[in-house]
Amino acid sequence: MESYELIRDAWRRACSPPDRRPIYEWAEQHVRLPTSGFTVTGPYHSDYSRHFLAIFESLQSETVRTVTLMKPTRGGGSMIADLWLPWVICNDAGPFQFNMQTDKIAQEHAETRTQAILTACPPVASLFHEDRHKTRKQEFIFSNGMPLWIQGPALSRLQSKAIRYQVNDELWEWPEGRHAHAIARTADFAEIQSSKVYNCSQGGFEFDPLDQAWKAGDQQEWEIVCLKCDHRMIPEWSNFREDKSRWGIVWDKHKRGDDYDRAKILESVRFECEKCGHPHSDTPRTRKEWNRLGAYRPTNHTAPPSLKSFHWTSIIHRSWSVIVGKWLDAIEALKRGDLELLQQFFQKEMARSWSEQLAFETSPIHEEAYEVKSKWDAEQFRFLTCDKQAEGLYYFVVRAWAGNGESRRLDHGKLYGYTEIDEKAKAWGVPPNRVFIDSGYETKEVYFHCTIYGWNATKGDGNRDHYLGKLRDGKTVRRSYSTFRGDPERGSPKQKRRFCLGILFAERTLQTRLQRLVDNKGATWATTPTGTEEEETDYKRQIASTYRRRVPDKTTGRTTEKWVCPSGANHLRDCEILQVLGAILAGVIED
Repeated sequence: MESYELIRDAWRRACSPPDRRPIYEWAEQHVRLPTSGFTVTGPYHSDYSRHFLAIFESLQSETVRTVTLMKPTRGGGSMIADLWLPWVICNDAGPFQFNMQTDKIAQEHAETRTQAILTACPPVASLFHEDRHKTRKQEFIFSNGMPLWIQGPALSRLQSKAIRYQVNDELWEWPEGRHAHAIARTADFAEIQSSKVYNCSQGGFEFDPLDQAWKAGDQQEWEIVCLKCDHRMIPEWSNFREDKSRWGIVWDKHKRGDDYDRAKILESVRFECEKCGHPHSDTPRTRKEWNRLGAYRPTNHTAPPSLKSFHWTSIIHRSWSVIVGKWLDAIEALKRGDLELLQQFFQKEMARSWSEQLAFETSPIHEEAYEVKSKWDAEQFRFLTCDKQAEGLYYFVVRAWAGNGESRRLDHGKLYGYTEIDEKAKAWGVPPNRVFIDSGYETKEVYFHCTIYGWNATKGDGNRDHYLGKLRDGKTVRRSYSTFRGDPERGSPKQKRRFCLGILFAERTLQTRLQRLVDNKGATWATTPTGTEEEETDYKRQIASTYRRRVPDKTTGRTTEKWVCPSGANHLRDCEILQVLGAILAGVIED
């Protein structure tokens, strides 16, 4: 190219007014979607996904600093970033950082999507630098001076650079703490109110960085319209009218013997209106009309104008029979005590942060109406169990047990100090040898007070399924527990040194036994409200906080099941595990 042509083109770019059209209109003229990574290819059409438009408008707004999107898998979150990027390069250039969940995925994205989109976009292609060293697979410097990095969330890559535009993709897979390092890179531009952060991901976990960013925004939910009565509603999965009847995705419960007839169930899937009950069929036409008539509804009106957040579920663009099929798979796994598929359903299809709230709403705890102070003729044993926390705090549960393994919860809550534990045991008539205290924290102190009061010190072993013991006839038997002497290391032999009874238990085995009771498999494991609504909700959340997850063994490579508690808030569940231990020791539950 002649020098005068370079000067001419530079002059035209410098003097041309900025293109202030919406991003999606600009993309319709200039962007083509490549065959790799996209279901719909060729020229971009904004009418296909109208729930993208408000997100583009927020990314273009001068007053919005952070946009957070929680969307289903394959929901188009990365495509929004792919379309935003060329608009930024041509119309408002600045240092751009595209952060993905791993280095490998970032490399694949750069090679198969980013480069294909940018080279096929004429305004961007004209800005590619003639120096090939400034155009690499994942790092670009355009002729207008704008740098672009496409990378994984390695700590070294999230530091040192000042970033104006930032995409944080699939945050739920990022290592802990990396999101904060990434956001810190935009601080310089945030001070002059020109930064822009776009977080997009499927659902992660409650209180993780994605969940916090979404809740900080205005929490806009995509609404659909009833095609009969024009009623507007948010298409969530679990929906109930005031009369407790269900609306939304519903189906007929066809049975074949004792099992459900899945084929007939999937044929009957439909979406019923919240107001008039009109059944919408599972067809492309329904989804096309919802796309045409839908709109966002902000649900957090206290959010600052600089923080926008958006959400939709796969109900608006995926076949409902496919979604219901995944739900049925999750419920079947839940009956076996496996919550992993249920967690994936809410995270990937409903695009929600996983929490114990979702678990206990799906599999509610059995409740009965009984008077905790009245006599229960079937009762044979009563235990008080405590889980020790810092600064003298104890979570506790009191439960009565019948000889056939049935039980009733009588009380639960928090206690402070050993004196309150002793008073609670006496108030409920629990003998000292039926009080169990977790000794995993401040072990020697627990041993000392168990020695004083005559209680039992317990400790779970998460690596065991059983212990070996011997019967009086010499035969070897497997048990879920083993006893030992708890030594408080106070006093000398001359002072008649004393010990408490210590009980080790196989935590994985007792977790399984408790879960069977929670799922009402066998003996009735009952509760009745004994506290405030907030206390009862917290109890249910903590019971549902621990669940099985399949994880690969680092040594053998084989997949094994492990009990996990992502939130760490499982103290009342630990109390109930000790209740099961007491019932096993008393012989009301077979070991």
